[in-house]
Amino acid sequence: MNRRRFFKALVVLTFVTLSFFSFACKSTPEADAEGKEITGKGVSLSVPAQKKVSSALSEIDQTVVNDVKIGTRVSLKRAFANLRQSEQEYTESQAVLLNMIYETMQILYPEDKILWLVPTLTEENDYISILDSAKKGVYDDSAAYEDFFVRVLPSLVLITSPNSTGFFADSKVSLDIALSEFPESFIANYLRGILSYRQQHYSEANGFFQKAYEIDPDYINLKRSYAESLLKVGDNELSFALASALLETNPENFDYLRICAYATLNQGRTAEAQQYVIRALQQQPNNPDFILLRAKMLMSEGEYLNASSLLDAYSRNDNTSKDYLLMRATLQRDWNKNTTTASNTISQALYLYPDDIEVILFAVELMISSGQQIGTRSARELVQQVIATEPSNMKSQELLLKILVNEKQWQEAYTLSSDLIQKGNCSLETVSLRIEICLYLKNNSDARKAIPLLSKLTSDQSFVDLAQIRILISEGNRGEALKQINASLAKDYSNQTKSDLYYEKSKIASSSEAQLADLRSCLTANPRNQNALLALYKYYYDKADYRKSQYYLRQAIALNPQNTELVALSSQLEELLKTR
Repeated sequence: MNRRRFFKALVVLTFVTLSFFSFACKSTPEADAEGKEITGKGVSLSVPAQKKVSSALSEIDQTVVNDVKIGTRVSLKRAFANLRQSEQEYTESQAVLLNMIYETMQILYPEDKILWLVPTLTEENDYISILDSAKKGVYDDSAAYEDFFVRVLPSLVLITSPNSTGFFADSKVSLDIALSEFPESFIANYLRGILSYRQQHYSEANGFFQKAYEIDPDYINLKRSYAESLLKVGDNELSFALASALLETNPENFDYLRICAYATLNQGRTAEAQQYVIRALQQQPNNPDFILLRAKMLMSEGEYLNASSLLDAYSRNDNTSKDYLLMRATLQRDWNKNTTTASNTISQALYLYPDDIEVILFAVELMISSGQQIGTRSARELVQQVIATEPSNMKSQELLLKILVNEKQWQEAYTLSSDLIQKGNCSLETVSLRIEICLYLKNNSDARKAIPLLSKLTSDQSFVDLAQIRILISEGNRGEALKQINASLAKDYSNQTKSDLYYEKSKIASSSEAQLADLRSCLTANPRNQNALLALYKYYYDKADYRKSQYYLRQAIALNPQNTELVALSSQLEELLKTR
C-alpha cells in the first residue's frame, strides 16, 4: 500500500472512531476549527474532518490551467480573467480554480491589492485546504490524490513560514516531480530555489532561481533571493547587478544596501562598499549586521585594531553568530598569529553550525595551515561532507587537493588536479599545486603545460620564474636552471622569493660546501623557510653532526608544531643523542 492510500485509509478509520465518541468528547484546545492540529514545524499531523475528493480540472481549458501552473503575476491574472464570468454560475472546477488563483496571489504577491470577487465554495476541497494550511505555516500533503498542484502548493509554506524545516525532504521530492512534468513553471522553480537556499545548497538554488528569473525577470522577491544566493557562491558581479537595479527602485531598502555592500566589498571595491555601509548605518546606526560588515571592511584594509574594537562591541550582545565567530577567528589567525585560539573559536562555530558550508571550509583551511585538529572529524572528512552536499563547490575541491598533497596521495591528487584544470576558473594555488604534483610524478610535460595558465592567473613574474626553474631541475637541465636562478636573483623580487630561489639553487649545488652556502643564504633571506630548515637538518644529520641537526629540526617544528612526522623525527634524534 503506498503512502497516500495508507493515509487515506487512516483518515477514514480515524473519522469513524471519532464519530463514535463525538457525543462524549470535544475538540482539544490545540486543534483549529477544522480539526487540524498545527505543529509549528511545517507539518500537519492531525486528521482533518472527512474530505470529499475534489473534481478534476480536466474540463477547464488547458491553456488556463497552464497559466496557473506557471504562477507568475501576469499568468495568474490572465487565468483569472479568462475564468471569470458574469451572471452565470460557475462549475465546481471553475470555482475551485478561481479560489486557488486568489489564495496563491495572496501568498506570492501580498503587495498587490487584490479586490477580486471569487465564488464561495460550499464543499471542502483539497487544493483550498492545502492553501489554508500553507497560510498557517503547515505543510499539508494529505490530499487523496496527486497532481501538479498537490505537489507544488504545500511548498508555499516556504514563504509563509520561513523558519519551518520539518518538511524539506517531502517538498524536494514533490517539487522535483512537478518540475519534471512542467519545467516551465515559475512558481515550482522559485519554491525549489528557496528550498535549496534554506538547505545551503547555494549553487543548486541558483540554477532554479535562474530558470525562474528567465520566466519572470520582474518579480522583486525572486531578484532579491537570487542576489542573496549568488552572493553565497561568490558571483558578486551578478549579485550586485541585481541588487543595484532593485536599489534604483527603492534607494533606502536596507536589504538591497546590504547585498550591494557585500558584493562590492568582495570584489575589492572597498570605497564603493563604504558608501553603501554609510547609507545603511544612517538608517540603523546600531544594526549588528552592519557593525560586523564595517569590521570586515576594516579588516580588508588592515585596520585590525579598529576591527577588533567593533567585534568586542558586537560580542556584548551576541558572541555566537556565525559571522562574528568567523571574523573573530580570522582576526586571531591573521593579526594575532595565534592559530590555537583561532582553532578554539572556529571549533565553537563548527559545534553551533555543523552543516554550514562557510564554517566547515574555514575549519578545513585552518586545519590544513596549522596542522591542528578541530572537532572530532579530520579535514578530509569535513571537506568531503561539503562535496557530498554541494559537488560544484570549487573551494571544497581545491581544499581537498591540498589535503591530498599534504598526505602525499600523489596519484589521487593528479586526477583531481586534472579535473580542476579542465573545469577552468581554478585558483593560482591550484595551478601551483598541479605543477608540484606533476614534478613529483616526474611528469614534466604536464607540468610545462600548466605554465601558460599560471602566467594568466598572476602578474607576478616570480611565480612563473620559480615554476620554470623547478621544471628545469626536474628535467635535469642544471645549466639552464642555474642561469635562470642567477637572472632571477638579480631582479627586484621579495626576500621570500629570493629565499625560494636559493633553496632551488641548493638542490643543484656542485659541492657540499656550495649547498651549505645556498641554504644559509636561503635562511638569511627568510628565516622561516621550512624547506631550508629541513634541508639543513638532513645536511647535518648525514654528517653525523646531530646537535646541529637537532637545532634546525626544532626550528622547523616551531613553525609547524602539529606535524606528527616532524615530531617523530625529533623523538628519534633525541634517542640517538642519548646513545652518544
